[in-house]
Amino acid sequence: MHAKNAGNMKELRDQHNSKDFSKHHSIRGRGLFLIISRLVDSLEFEDVDKKGLKVIVTKSLQVHSDS
Repeated sequence: MHAKNAGNMKELRDQHNSKDFSKHHSIRGRGLFLIISRLVDSLEFEDVDKKGLKVIVTKSLQVHSDS
């Protein structure tokens, strides 16, 4: 299997955000990507000096007070 770089991952993210993404269920690895994309507020990718891929996940949480 070939390693993905930040550009590859951003392309996959953008495909997910397109309205036709739901037709690509059979492409390997897309199911997990779909789940993660729906759980987080932001999903970004950066290449790390030929050592791999940095994934930046952001999720905002609301704190409710009982008072």
